[in-house]
Amino acid sequence: MSLLVDWGVVATLPGDLPLDDILQVGDALLAAPADGVLFTTDGGDWATAVSDLVQRAKTHMRVGVSGRGTPATIRLAAEAGAQFLVTPVFDLAALTACRHHNLLYLPYLSDEAELQEAFLDGAAAGVVADLALVQRAKQLEENGVLLVAGKASDTAGSDFLQAGASGLRLSDALFTGPEQKMADLITRVRTFRQQWLEP
Repeated sequence: MSLLVDWGVVATLPGDLPLDDILQVGDALLAAPADGVLFTTDGGDWATAVSDLVQRAKTHMRVGVSGRGTPATIRLAAEAGAQFLVTPVFDLAALTACRHHNLLYLPYLSDEAELQEAFLDGAAAGVVADLALVQRAKQLEENGVLLVAGKASDTAGSDFLQAGASGLRLSDALFTGPEQKMADLITRVRTFRQQWLEP
């Protein structure tokens, strides 16, 4: 599975997901299928969660982390087997560290100035929420990875994909907790895929 194309839907999960739930949730996301999973680094043993899901998903689903791009976070993410890192802002030191650890770096880019700074500094990827930014990024880096920060309620998925977006970084909460039925999780992922990936 290439990291540069066909990202599809990337679901976000809490980093403090109980370890007992990881395999069950991972199986549901693989069955849906979700194309990627993003663990937040805001609590719990997120590195173990990432490692467990990487082993479970093998090559069928990308696994990444979202949080501050500190050297410790990047090192732990790489050691856990994560493939990409999403950060709230662009940081050149984080880009350099991610390259060192063979992680794809995906900073949030909120306007054209941030986009140009990141791409001029050597980034070829990012997370955006604006159609014009997708179009501008493709002018700067034709083969760049662009995830759209979106919600299931958004209806312009096909517009973003036609403009060159690689996929959707879903900001809706898919996993609502241990009481959620896995069939519901699978249905929600499939609904998001249909809304975003089908014209």
